[in-house]
Amino acid sequence: MRRRCPLWGVGRLVLIASVLVFPAGCATIQPPLQLDPMFAQRGIRSIALLPIVDRRKDRSAALDVEYEVGVRARKALEKKGYQMLEAAGPASGDAIGMARLLDADLNYLVSLNPPDADAVIAIYVDDSLSSYKVLSYAFKVEALGVMVSKRLNAELWRAKGIGNAGQGGLISGVLQGLNRSEAWDACVYGMLSSIPKAATSYDAGHSTIPTSREVAMDVAIEAVRADLQAEPLPDTEAPTESPAQ
Repeated sequence: MRRRCPLWGVGRLVLIASVLVFPAGCATIQPPLQLDPMFAQRGIRSIALLPIVDRRKDRSAALDVEYEVGVRARKALEKKGYQMLEAAGPASGDAIGMARLLDADLNYLVSLNPPDADAVIAIYVDDSLSSYKVLSYAFKVEALGVMVSKRLNAELWRAKGIGNAGQGGLISGVLQGLNRSEAWDACVYGMLSSIPKAATSYDAGHSTIPTSREVAMDVAIEAVRADLQAEPLPDTEAPTESPAQ
């Protein structure tokens, strides 16, 4: 009969323990830094997304910001009911425009709002850091989102996103890709979670800006209602019979 090595069971326990040393991911969701208190009444239904801005101080590590952030941002906002459009950033060689974009200059962001979009959003990747230690791996990302409206000439929303993920143990190197994905999920989805859902056309509570046709309909209804209230009610009393002669 074959005899199993007495260290086999111990090895499995060590492997399981090595996977469970650190949690797979840790999300930090923060409230928005700024949110227009009248956001629900602004009638925002379409958002143009600017090219994702990489403003990390250390860009030695390659990073596809459009893939990691842009794809997730579109998915999150479409799920909230927004029509997603594209917005163009500064022209190639426009150093002044790029500097203003990097600084999230309100007037410049407003100028990038295309006419067919209710608002434009810029997302900045501020940091992505990988750290390796003995039998452990950690990954951290930070981003900032800003939404402005040209129609209102105002900033509607601003929020920060942070994503942390790590793995300890013997297979930490194998799970690096999964950890990075979890960190980006926590960062982007957590940041955009504070944006309210897209406005409907005209709900019962009048929580969005009505169209001119809807306003005209309301005016017509009010006019008819006023006429009905002003018109005297017809006399509905039964006629009295004259006494018999």
